Amino acid sequence: MRRALLILLASIGVNIGAAIAFAAHAAPQANASDAASLQDAAALLREKRASEALAKLAPLAATLKNNAEFETLYGVALTDSGRPREGVSALRRAVAAQPDNFAAHAQLGRSLAAAGDFPAARVQIAALRDRSDLPPEMHEVMVRNLETIDEALKRKKAAEKQQKLAQAGAPAGPRLSESDRATIRAAAELVRAKKAAKALAKLDPLADRLAGNPDFDYVYGVAALESGHPAQASVALRRALAARPDFHLARAELGRAFAAMGDLAGAKREFQMVRDVAGLPALARDAMGREVLAIDQALTQSGVSPSQAGPAKPETPQPRTRISGYIENSIGYDSNVNAGPSSETLLIPALSFLGPASIAPQAMPKKSGFYELAGGLTITHAVDNDTALFANMVGNWHPLFDHGEFRTALAGGEAGIAHRFGDLGTVSIAAIGQTFLMGDSAFRNIYGAAAQWRQRYADTWDVSLSASWLGLEYPTLAGQNTDRYSAIGTIARKWEKVPLAPAISFTGTAGREIARTDGMDFLSFTFFGGRVGLETTWAPWLVAFAQVSYEDHRYDADYPLFFTHRHDGLFDALAGVEIKLSERVSLRPSVHYSETRSNVDLFDQKRWITAMALRTTF
Repeated sequence: MRRALLILLASIGVNIGAAIAFAAHAAPQANASDAASLQDAAALLREKRASEALAKLAPLAATLKNNAEFETLYGVALTDSGRPREGVSALRRAVAAQPDNFAAHAQLGRSLAAAGDFPAARVQIAALRDRSDLPPEMHEVMVRNLETIDEALKRKKAAEKQQKLAQAGAPAGPRLSESDRATIRAAAELVRAKKAAKALAKLDPLADRLAGNPDFDYVYGVAALESGHPAQASVALRRALAARPDFHLARAELGRAFAAMGDLAGAKREFQMVRDVAGLPALARDAMGREVLAIDQALTQSGVSPSQAGPAKPETPQPRTRISGYIENSIGYDSNVNAGPSSETLLIPALSFLGPASIAPQAMPKKSGFYELAGGLTITHAVDNDTALFANMVGNWHPLFDHGEFRTALAGGEAGIAHRFGDLGTVSIAAIGQTFLMGDSAFRNIYGAAAQWRQRYADTWDVSLSASWLGLEYPTLAGQNTDRYSAIGTIARKWEKVPLAPAISFTGTAGREIARTDGMDFLSFTFFGGRVGLETTWAPWLVAFAQVSYEDHRYDADYPLFFTHRHDGLFDALAGVEIKLSERVSLRPSVHYSETRSNVDLFDQKRWITAMALRTTF
C-alpha cells in the first residue's frame, strides 16, 4: 500500500521556488564557495533536477548541518530524489533552526506524506494552514493539500479493506510464524530506510521455505529490486501475483523490475493493468498513466528496447523511427596544417656520407587559421522491441585562411542493424564508408565493416567491445593501400551523486595494418594503445572535459634508406569546456595537442589546434 500512497503524493503541491526563496532569507553561515553551491542547487531544484541538486548538497551536509537554508534545500532534494525519510530529518532541522520558515514547514508536510506518514503530514499542514500570519496564496495551497491528503486517507482505508477481502479468498502459500512476520517487517523497514541490501540478506535464509507466500515474496522482490537485482525481483513478484492475482502493488513493482531489466514493453503492460483496475483511486490511476506515457516516450526515443516479458501475451510492436543530428560551426588556429616534420634537417643513414640534408621549406610545418562547417545525421528505425536498423552520416568542410592547398573535406557514414540478446547485451554490425579530400582531389577512401557488443552492468558500468576491418585506399598513391584490422574495448562510468558528477572512460586498442602491395612491408605495422577520458559537471550549463591517449606503432621491415624498423609513438591530448547556451545549442572552446615521436626523424611532428565550436542539435 505504501507505494500507492507515494503515487498519490504527486498532487500535493508545495511551491519549491517559494521554499528556496524563503530559505534564502536565512543567515547562512557558509563561505563563498558553499553559498555558490547552494545557489546552484536551488537553480537545479527549480528545474526539477533533484538528483543533480543532491549531488551538490551532499558534500556540505557535515559543515552546514542545522543551517536553515541548507537543510531546506537538502530536504527538498532528498525528498524529490526518492529519499523522503531522510528529507524529513533535514526539514525538521530546518524548522528547528528557523521556526517561522513557512516554506520549510510546508516542505516537511510534503516529505512526511512522501514517506507514507499521511496522518503526521496532515497535522503539519493543518498547523501551517491555521497560522494567522501565513500569506494568502500559501494558505490556499495548504487548504488544497489537506483536501488531497484527506482523500488519500479515505482511499487508503477503502483499498486496505478491499485487500483484506481479497486476501481472505486467495491462497496464502506457506504460513508465516510470528518470527517470520517480525523478520519480514524488519526487512520492510530496512527497505524504507534505503538499506535494501541488508533487507535482502535478512530474507535470503527464508526464501526456500517461504517462497510462494505473497507477503514474503512482495518484500523479498522489492528488496531485490532496490539492491540492483531486477531479474531476481521479477521471479519473486511473479510468485506473489500467482498467489494473489489482485495484488496491485506487486504488479506495479513487477513493472518497475521489467523496466530496470530494459523490458519496456513488459513494464508498460504491467502498469496498464494496474491503471485499468476498477475502483483504483483517480490519482493513482493518473500516476500509472504517466508511467505508461513515459515508457511510450522512451520507446520512441530509443532504437532498441530489450524485451524479456514473461508468459503474458506480448504486445504487437509498432514501427518507430527517430531522426536526430547536429550542425557545428568552428573557427580556430592550427600550428601544422600540412603535418610537417619537427626538424629542419634530416640525417639519412644510407646517405650519411653526404651529411645532414636540409628539408625543403615547403615541407616544413605551415600555420593557419581555419573555419570548419560540420554536421551529422542519425536515423534509427526500431523493427521491434529488440531490433533496430540504423544509419549514421557525417561530413565536414575545413577551409584554411592561408595555404589553401591543404584545405580538407570529409564525408562518410555507416549503416547496420542492432539486436538486444536479453541480459547478454546488444550486438550491432555495420558497413562503413568514408572519403577524405585534400585540396581539390580525394586523398584517401575507406570502406569496411565493424561489429560491436555493449552492455551495462549494475546500472553503472558501460562496457563495449568492437572489432573492425577497414580497407584504406589512396587514389594517387596506390602502392600505399592497406587493410586495417582492429579490436577496441571500453569501460565507462559516471558518478551522479559525487561532487562534479565525474564521468570517466578507459579504452584499449590493438590491431594490425597490412600493406597490400608486395615489397611494401615497411608500411605494415602492429599497433596498440590506450585512451583515458574525464568529464566533470561544474554547473547545469558548464561541463569540462579532458582526454589523453597514446598509440604505439611497430613496423615490420626497415624503412628505405634508414636501415631500421620504423617505430612511432603517437601522443594526443584534448581539453576544453562545453557551455550550454540553451537546451540544443552549446559552445565548445578546446585545445588539442598531438605529437609523433619516431626513430625515423622524417615522421617526428608536433601540432597545436585551438578551436571555438558552436553546435546546434536537433
